[in-house]
Amino acid sequence: MGWLAVARRELWQRHCPPGLISWRYLWPGQDGRIIAHRQIWWQQGEGWPRWLWLAVQGWQWLRWVGWFGPLALWRTLGRRGAQVAAGEGLGQQLWRVGGLTLGWCIPPREIYQFNLHHHPERALDYIFTQELPAYHRWRSRPLGLKPASLATLQDKLRLAAQLTPLGIALVPTPHVIPRGQAAPLITYLEPGARLFCKTRSGNQGRGAFTVWSAASVAGAAGLRGQGFEGQELADGAAVEAAWQALCQQDDALIQPCLVNHAALEPLAMAGRAITVRYITAWQQGQICCLSAVLEVPTHRAERHHQILYSLLPLDPARGRVLPWPQPERLPEAARQALATLELQLPQPFDLPHWPALVWASHQAQAEFPDLWAIAWDWVITPSGPVLLEGNTGWGTATPQMIQGGLLG
Repeated sequence: MGWLAVARRELWQRHCPPGLISWRYLWPGQDGRIIAHRQIWWQQGEGWPRWLWLAVQGWQWLRWVGWFGPLALWRTLGRRGAQVAAGEGLGQQLWRVGGLTLGWCIPPREIYQFNLHHHPERALDYIFTQELPAYHRWRSRPLGLKPASLATLQDKLRLAAQLTPLGIALVPTPHVIPRGQAAPLITYLEPGARLFCKTRSGNQGRGAFTVWSAASVAGAAGLRGQGFEGQELADGAAVEAAWQALCQQDDALIQPCLVNHAALEPLAMAGRAITVRYITAWQQGQICCLSAVLEVPTHRAERHHQILYSLLPLDPARGRVLPWPQPERLPEAARQALATLELQLPQPFDLPHWPALVWASHQAQAEFPDLWAIAWDWVITPSGPVLLEGNTGWGTATPQMIQGGLLG
């Protein structure tokens, strides 16, 4: 990235500083949480002359405090207007939320997400979105963080080559298409097959989609599909356009769609895989489970029809599904979908093949002693858990909403 692009991003495009900023950093004798946030923020300036980094940070702080912070505060309070009026009152909310927004550069949306408008004293227990990449590096550096480990986790084929010999089941990849060299997708689709197409590197399903053949229409015209976020690919032309766009991003992988275990299949939207996110972490030289969550596709967003997920915590010891804490804080559509899902679950409900999933996750983490925590995404199939990918830059919002702040 050229210096002009960096300058445009840092001086104009970025609305919020890439970390928490406060005058409290200047005082000695601060508690461990303030020291941690200061270190996370400070290390993001590595590679910059320090005077230039501080000047850029000062500019970003002024933009946030003078315009973007108050604007975000106004918009967030406006969306929550009825709840605020019925709760503690607008003045109290402005004092608490405004103090965190302007005093620490915390986005007000995340203040409400973590219920910090009721407990502002807990704010420094949490890691916020703008700190996320730096936080993961900060936690891994004492372990000897290596770029090669990050590269392996970004590359799905390299990860499979490293973990398969250990007896860990990963989703098979029958076809690997070099970037920009794709033949028409119908070339790879056998009759009756349902395939999943995705990029070789990265995560978050960027450009990925499912494809199948309509029984009543032959050839390429009979292809139908669905994007990762739920958008419909209604005909062969839409499918082929998505395929060509995917192949321009990266090497493309064509994999079979995984089938949910019979105990889980009735819970999900048709054709969508239910996933388990199991986060392993190194704690005092031992591997432990930092968080485990069942992710079930249950409903669509009202405006954009994006597929949304209902999340349920899992007991790491036995894979038992637990209730979501404080569901009343969720948006109404999410709350209703979660309530419907919980009614479908037998009580109690332990996930099938749980010991195998735990064993495989811990074995996989052991291969990366220099990464403090990795999020492993699994699908539990009739034959056992199958690993989709591992993520080292995983989002901290869900674990913190369930268990509290990671610095607490």
